[in-house]
Amino acid sequence: MKKYFVVLVWMLGIGIYSISYSSAEAAENFTYDLEKGGAQSGSIEMPDGENIILTVEEIPDRLPQNSIKSSFRTFENIQNKSYLIKGSQALIWNASFKIKVHNKLITKATEPKASSPTGRVYYSKLKLFNTKKKASLFFKIDQWIGGVRAVQLVSTILGSQLVITHN
Repeated sequence: MKKYFVVLVWMLGIGIYSISYSSAEAAENFTYDLEKGGAQSGSIEMPDGENIILTVEEIPDRLPQNSIKSSFRTFENIQNKSYLIKGSQALIWNASFKIKVHNKLITKATEPKASSPTGRVYYSKLKLFNTKKKASLFFKIDQWIGGVRAVQLVSTILGSQLVITHN
């Protein structure tokens, strides 16, 4: 009888974990126009009705004010910039990271940040893929109520657009 009880509790635990883990599996995206630049944001409605806010901000270059090049903004300069990618889900998580884009390739991914007002982030990893077209921030949240949640923000360059995906 004791074995059956242990197996039942174990199966129940796996079921609850899989429900909380699978709630963030559906992939949605937001498209940032690299040619337009500036700050652009949008929201994604998840299957459970919650909204995720995604924002991409262009980080200005630090060129001298008297430089002739600082007066002109060419297409090449637009493509060779740094961007701050931010995402948040109200009362669940906030995350951000920076990428540097050069010739339509992500050359650097830096400064990963993830936090949760209703739990703690116990694992995070920022990864730049070998193709240099994709960078991702993956983190896990141990929520005080609601179990474990895994979140991934992925930035991918497709032509003159930066596509931000939430998984």
